[in-house]
Amino acid sequence: MPGVLDHKLARARRRHDVVALASGVCAFGTIFLGVLALAALLDWYSSLSFINRVALLAMNLAVAGYLLFTRGLRPVLRGPSHEELALAVERSEPAFGTRLIASIQLSRPGSLAAGWSPSLVVALIGQTEAIAERIDFSRVVATDHLRRFATFAGAMLMAWMFFFFVTPATAATLLQRALLFPNVAPVHRTTITSVTGDLIIPRGADLTVFADAKGKLPEAGRLLLTHGNGAITELSLERMDSNPHRYQRSLSNVTESFGYTIQINDAETALHRIEVRSRPTIQSIAFLQFLPAYTHLSPIERGASDLILLAGSKLHISLRSTSPLASAGNKLHLVGANVTIPLLRDPGDATRVSSPSFEVPTSTTGLSVELLDDHGIASADSPVYPVQIVPDRPPQIRITSPAFPQTLITPAATVPVGFDASDDVALGKVLLHYQVKPSPAQSIEIDLKGTPKTLRGFYPWKPGGSVNTTIEFWLEARDTNDLTGPGVAESEHFELRVVSEEAKRADLMNRMTDNFRQLDEVKQSEQELNSQLGQVLTEKSLGR
Repeated sequence: MPGVLDHKLARARRRHDVVALASGVCAFGTIFLGVLALAALLDWYSSLSFINRVALLAMNLAVAGYLLFTRGLRPVLRGPSHEELALAVERSEPAFGTRLIASIQLSRPGSLAAGWSPSLVVALIGQTEAIAERIDFSRVVATDHLRRFATFAGAMLMAWMFFFFVTPATAATLLQRALLFPNVAPVHRTTITSVTGDLIIPRGADLTVFADAKGKLPEAGRLLLTHGNGAITELSLERMDSNPHRYQRSLSNVTESFGYTIQINDAETALHRIEVRSRPTIQSIAFLQFLPAYTHLSPIERGASDLILLAGSKLHISLRSTSPLASAGNKLHLVGANVTIPLLRDPGDATRVSSPSFEVPTSTTGLSVELLDDHGIASADSPVYPVQIVPDRPPQIRITSPAFPQTLITPAATVPVGFDASDDVALGKVLLHYQVKPSPAQSIEIDLKGTPKTLRGFYPWKPGGSVNTTIEFWLEARDTNDLTGPGVAESEHFELRVVSEEAKRADLMNRMTDNFRQLDEVKQSEQELNSQLGQVLTEKSLGR
């Protein structure tokens, strides 16, 4: 076939195929969108069952598919031959006469009969190509059906777009149901937009079940409770005056799990469930006290009723709950100190939590624990464990020797200073202070041989000094408290008066004389008492 004619006929064939396919697609869209709109309209009014929607979609696909095949695929598969296209062009273009079909047929190999002139055939083909140069063969392909189907399909598409613009949610729902999307609720005159949903609540808690709705709103809805034994209880859902779109019902002291559905007009929710769980409580609790470092004491296990803590102590708390706990949200409250400490869950046991070691503020009066289980349920009415913070008391010290606040000594005398010292934790130092006025005071540290809690003993002191001088002395005790102390205590002040040997002997003689005089007075008093006692006994004997 000559190149010009073949090219133009092939172009006309391609246009024919495109027009046919487009016509089939538009016919498919017209029928499919139209029947889909009909199905959506029926579903809107009567909430079609799944079987009915399947039947409508199957019928829709069958009819629309048939039109796609007959109007689009079959014309392409059975497209016109070059001869049929040539005849159509000759009918459309009278200038060809019969030249076009003749040129196609005579250009085929072996088409010339014996005696035919090849030069005449070549002249005919040349003349036909000259005419074909100025003619578009594709114009013979009719597009009337395509324009009609495209108009119908565009109208249906515009109708759906308008539907989505006016009521997008309703249009989307109806379209999904018509296309058999799973788990799509039907469109109702009343739509429930939100509900309480599935919840886990603590046993004995109060619960408000609510539903928000739009559309046609009645004065009340229905709450259907499904109990564990299968029994169903129907309650009313009252419409709120402050919010006309909300319906709710309060349930007090909920003690058992249940399922529920809500019905408002023609709308109904899926089955939701309220699960009731016991609040987490403390099954066991342990307290470990770390005393201040200066005490040099080992940690002490404390009971819940024995939280009497030395100021500056640290505490570690561990406990076991009756139910698995959340990884965060468990807390220890220090009552009185307004301090909250997080409790850390044991990685290997979800029922155990513990606190880091923490210093207990002196203002703390008690401890309480707040637990949160793995479903978000918090503990309630947690006990408060009383805490008493005991301050480190200062030490005590007194002088036991000399026996008198004032004592006479000689310059060479050794004074045995007796003392009795004690502390509630440990003694750190005992100092002997002395002063010869107006000179400043001086100190001597007494060797304690460690840090005892109590110490009794004597310190041999040689104060020295010249005659007629007075030495004031006293003792001081310090404890080992390096956290809030140290605690310090002083004894009463004593005096030593330095005298000569003669004055000391005279003092001793005077004391001995005073002692003998006191002994004589005691002896005389005893004799008088014996005489009075004998007289009393004699009088009682005579009276009998």
